[in-house]
Amino acid sequence: MSLDARHYRAINFLAQPDRGGLTLEQVAKECGVTLRTIHNWKNDPAFSRELKKTIIRYTQDDLPKVMKAMVKSATEDRNAAMVKLILQMNDMLPSGSDTVDDRLGGKASVNDIEDMQKRIEEFRSRKNNVVKMKQ
Repeated sequence: MSLDARHYRAINFLAQPDRGGLTLEQVAKECGVTLRTIHNWKNDPAFSRELKKTIIRYTQDDLPKVMKAMVKSATEDRNAAMVKLILQMNDMLPSGSDTVDDRLGGKASVNDIEDMQKRIEEFRSRKNNVVKMKQ
């Protein structure tokens, strides 16, 4: 499908949080189409690609805050899934892999929660020993 001005108008609304304060029916009306047309467009690969690109453009400035919040969640909540996602996003864990690659100093099972907890406790113990030695 070739996108025209109506498609781009819809994309600009749909890419905003809460569709710019409009319902889908209102977006359709603003674009001069039916609600069914909006739903059909959303299922079209070309429309969907352009919508995703626009959402990325609109949210790029917020990505550092999002990443910081993800790291905070991963560390404070001991969220293994979040750790895995952060590692994948930083190309430190290949997508679809359950192991940390050699760039992190060898293989370590990400899905094995008990192993991760043991490693965390070992790290904390080493850290506490260093702190005690400095005192």
